[in-house]
Amino acid sequence: MSSVVNDDPEYSKTVFMFDPSEIDIKVNDIPQEIRVWAIPDKPQKFRDELIIMIHDNPVPVILPIMCLG
Repeated sequence: MSSVVNDDPEYSKTVFMFDPSEIDIKVNDIPQEIRVWAIPDKPQKFRDELIIMIHDNPVPVILPIMCLG
């Protein structure tokens, strides 16, 4: 899980928290949860991305997330 690195003030590595920060899911495992918290420090829109890497798949799944502070 990683934020996009650019100069856009809407992207922030410090606003969103993921618990757990990494999950390793095997074939036929039970479903897992990732909790996402957003604690904005300013009254503005913040964006980040949850990046999912799938074994033997070169293209990651990217889930955009956003919150309004």
